Amino acid sequence: MNEDYEAALERQRKEKKELREKIIALKRAEKGSKKDKKKLQDDIVQMEKDMIDRHADELSKLKIEENDPVENKPADDDDQSASKTSDDGIVRKSKAQKRRERKEQEAKRRELDIQQGEEENKTSARQLESKAINRILKSRNLLLYHIKSDGDCLYNAIRHQLELNGIYDTVDSLRKTAADYIRQNKDELICYMPSTRDDIMSQEEFEDYCRQVESTKAWGSQIEVQALSNSLKLKIEILQAEGRPTISGSEFTDRPHLIVTYHRYFYGLGEHYNSTSPKPTNQNNLNDHQE
Repeated sequence: MNEDYEAALERQRKEKKELREKIIALKRAEKGSKKDKKKLQDDIVQMEKDMIDRHADELSKLKIEENDPVENKPADDDDQSASKTSDDGIVRKSKAQKRRERKEQEAKRRELDIQQGEEENKTSARQLESKAINRILKSRNLLLYHIKSDGDCLYNAIRHQLELNGIYDTVDSLRKTAADYIRQNKDELICYMPSTRDDIMSQEEFEDYCRQVESTKAWGSQIEVQALSNSLKLKIEILQAEGRPTISGSEFTDRPHLIVTYHRYFYGLGEHYNSTSPKPTNQNNLNDHQE
């Protein structure tokens, strides 16, 4: 490769942005049947996987070339047995292989984000956001409590806040609580829920949304924050770098007050939630905590 590592990162960022724009355009243009929509979603997943694999491979090769160039070994075909050929000659992947590929894709995506993050300078959006949030926390005598970024970050942040107040719960239970509230308050919430179309969610989309909230690692949003606040009857305050804090359940003044932080640029994959903890009065320079 003729380009250096930094140039490759810049090009890859542009390619990621272009792919996101392309995916949005494809979703908006799709007006076909349920089968057509599923095919489009499969195509989108494949496009994202291809780009992530290519980007990770490019950066890996550049790092090798910078140190001690060696020949890359060809990939083996050990995983072929996981695929099956149907009567019509089409190779179909097993569920286990699909799950394995999804995990590999996420791992590569994380690795790529870390590599790109290492190249960001101190004026990056993430650095500026972190400094702003830390200033807010310092003014309130709070420390940042890092939560793992795995799709459960909102629920783990809430779980940690509950634990600080002597209330013990699990991520699975919190997800079910949020999903149940959304189902029971469909008419009130559905107009705020994202749809693949330009209008209000269909019943099928609504049911799938609730299923993802309850049974997958789907990222939590303000809708789930509101659902948890009203279900638990607790005030939940979300601190962010810009603008005023977002508060749900302000009427629950006689109950514990939960405080979490919202980060738009914490990870390359998108939004993230962390928790907070009170700063000990006898120690002024403690490092952030981490789960």
